[in-house]
Amino acid sequence: MRGLSPHAIDDAVCTVLPFPTVRRVGKIRRTVEVLSDRTGKGGNQYWKQVIAG
Repeated sequence: MRGLSPHAIDDAVCTVLPFPTVRRVGKIRRTVEVLSDRTGKGGNQYWKQVIAG
């Protein structure tokens, strides 16, 4: 969140959309594993690819 002060992040509002994860546990774990190893553009690119799918 480049350009935002820590106070702006603390005051941010978000909406959590629950969804069934029973059939996606493997995909979620694999995504976390890959993102743990990637930072910067590589991580952002992978994340965008995952959410586009």
